[in-house]
This record gives sequence, structure tokens and C-alpha cells, in this order.
Amino acid sequence: MLVKEADVRALEELGLAGFLDSCGHLLGAADPAGEHRGHPHLLRLTASGRSAVDTAGGPLRAEDPGRPFPPLTSDPKT
Repeated sequence: MLVKEADVRALEELGLAGFLDSCGHLLGAADPAGEHRGHPHLLRLTASGRSAVDTAGGPLRAEDPGRPFPPLTSDPKT
């Protein structure tokens, strides 16, 4: 699913999502020791975001599971 920049900004402003690494470090937050510089920061729900999802009844399953991605041409299985 693609997320529009405006949606990302809104989620960040509300504190529901942010660009976090696997340690929970928020991109742009203080990192004086530089330990998080090499970590990938992905758009993830924050604890507040997960709480809001739980309050709303949890994540919803897609009605249509969609189609599987076609195999990659570089995939050794193909």
C-alpha cells in the first residue's frame, strides 16, 4: 500500500506513526553516540498508533487478498 506524503505527515503530527528503526529510535531524534545512524528507519506505528488500532478493533483484513506478485526474473527458482 502506498502512503501519501500528506498522510505520513498527519500520522507523524498526531504521534501515531514515525520513521523508526528496530530499536524504536525516531529518525531526527537525538543520537549523540551515533549508534542509530546505520539503522534503516521505516514508517512504523508508534505505541500510541498501536493503541489507537487496538481501540478501533484491531487491524482489518483485506476483503480481497489480491494477486500474488509475479516471480522475479532474477529468482533462481524460475
